[in-house]
Amino acid sequence: MSFNKLIVPSIETLVEFLKKNGSSRFYARYINRVDAMMGDAAGIEYITQFEEKYTKNVHEFNELN
Repeated sequence: MSFNKLIVPSIETLVEFLKKNGSSRFYARYINRVDAMMGDAAGIEYITQFEEKYTKNVHEFNELN
């Protein structure tokens, strides 16, 4: 069994990834199977906000607004 950590990039990188790839790919890359996050605090907050929206939304989206 392994421990999966994610080094969180800058918020600008996260916003661009979401715009280009959509919410399903964002979830797969930055949330699914991640046990711990470290790195940019603003990026971690962005991922947290994304996760809240993703769990409430049934449609694909490319922005948090």
